[in-house]
Amino acid sequence: MWTLAALAVAGTIGLIAGKYPRCQPEELMRLGESPATGMLGLLLWAFGLWFCSYRVSHPAGQQAEALFILAMSMGLGAAALLLWANKKAILLPQGVLVTGVFGGRQFFPWEKVEKMKMSGGRLMLLDPDGNQCSINGTRQQLRGLIELAAPQLRPGVQPPQIF
Repeated sequence: MWTLAALAVAGTIGLIAGKYPRCQPEELMRLGESPATGMLGLLLWAFGLWFCSYRVSHPAGQQAEALFILAMSMGLGAAALLLWANKKAILLPQGVLVTGVFGGRQFFPWEKVEKMKMSGGRLMLLDPDGNQCSINGTRQQLRGLIELAAPQLRPGVQPPQIF
């Protein structure tokens, strides 16, 4: 059981270190998930390890249950940590570079953004090909992104108001 926990921790740290978005030379701003997402991942890991150590010290027969709880909490904790560490929106003078949890990248040039709107506290960008991305950040960060992007958007694209 402890081997599974050690593999989950090592795998998650390896994915974060290997897929973390590197600094871009023209980077203006970097937006990501809330630090609470990372804290949730660490709490899920701590719960899994505590539950595992508690169940191991009790009678046999409950190890399958402990293994299931450990796997679920470590898996969900790893997902939350990967989301927090690796999913970033990098603002560049030409557009937004969005990196995924496992290192995938998608570039949204300002002149191709067809629609920009707020949805659920996130800024949504849509291009003519139907690609979309959601950008998370504080209100001040999103306001700054919109202020930098507004002069470069195509005519007719109305940036949302953030209060």
